[in-house]
This record gives sequence, structure tokens and C-alpha cells, in this order.
Amino acid sequence: MTTGRSITDLQTLRRFLGVCTLLNFGMLTLATGVLLAAGGPIASLHSRWFGLPEATLSVMYFSFLAGYKLLILGFNLVPYLALRCVDR
Repeated sequence: MTTGRSITDLQTLRRFLGVCTLLNFGMLTLATGVLLAAGGPIASLHSRWFGLPEATLSVMYFSFLAGYKLLILGFNLVPYLALRCVDR
């Protein structure tokens, strides 16, 4: 593998991770907005479907958003920033 090829591959990977980070944070923002705007009706619907109390669903929604954010940070943003540091 030549040096020029590996630099191009790293730049492509860095761009890919950057786009993934933006798209995932966009989805996280959308999911948060939907839950803030229509959390009551959504929790009521899910409560009927799954037989869970709405208070439990609120905790589950928060856990989902927190877990999703941690996954974005760990698998998209941190590798992107590491490649940015290596590229300098």
C-alpha cells in the first residue's frame, strides 16, 4: 500500500465519519424534538400497546436518547476527531 493511497483512504474515512456524525446528531435532535413536542400522546400510545406505566416510558425514552448520544460520540465523533488530529 502506498503512502498516497493511505492518506486518501484516511481522508475519505474522516469525511464519512463527519457526515455520519452530522446525520446521527440530526436524528437525535429530531427524536428529542418529537418527544418534547408530542411526548404525552406518544407515551399514552406506547402505554396502551405495551402495558407499561407512562412514568416508566419517560425513563426509557430518556435512556434511549442518552444511549444513542453516547454511541454517536463513541463511534462517530471521537474517531472523527482522532483522524483530524492525525491529519495535522
